[in-house]
Amino acid sequence: MPGNKTPPELALAILAGGASRRFQGKQKMLIELGGEVIGNILLENLAPTFPRIYISVRSKDQALALVDGGIHLPAGASFVEDLVSFPGGARDDAAIFGLYSVLLAVQEAFVLVISADMPFVSPDTAKLLSDCLESDPDAVIPLWENGFMEPAFAIYKVQAAIPVIEVMLASKQYQLVKLASGLKKVTRVPVEAFKQVDPSLTCFINVNSERELDQARQLHAKRSGKKMK
Repeated sequence: MPGNKTPPELALAILAGGASRRFQGKQKMLIELGGEVIGNILLENLAPTFPRIYISVRSKDQALALVDGGIHLPAGASFVEDLVSFPGGARDDAAIFGLYSVLLAVQEAFVLVISADMPFVSPDTAKLLSDCLESDPDAVIPLWENGFMEPAFAIYKVQAAIPVIEVMLASKQYQLVKLASGLKKVTRVPVEAFKQVDPSLTCFINVNSERELDQARQLHAKRSGKKMK
């Protein structure tokens, strides 16, 4: 694919269903970095790369709250509400519920999943993962040297992931990191490889604490006025 464009069979899914317990329940997409909310930073940077974007939310009320809070949906972006019921009667705030709801809603063969509190995922880092799709894997997941995976910044093959998640939900296993162990063909991309396009590995920054929020604000301030690559 030319430039930073990703394959047409790949959609983007932003997992925004969980409110942040560390920020008084504030929606993660509405956390501000230098006057801009994280959600709009993500959408502005990634919309040119992904013609189809799904934003996972718990309910219609949450979607309305995000719009009221200033989220601007680009062309091709839409909200996907959580299902009313899940396999085995499961229900929790875990990200896997939002992912399952999105997988059932998409028409594309693959979905790149990112958490709503990862403001520095860039087109180049997304393409680094999508370049691995030529081998038709069930998942493409970044892997740290210590063996830790990044399941909330990964690509999943829709029809491969759905049945595995159904088994997980029915058995009350809600940790997204366990999804990979149920898939047959998983491509693990060493985190070191991301330094080719993101030398400081900022794409893996999660805003989960006040300290991380301060760091993200400082980084965003340095980048303001510059287009992310």
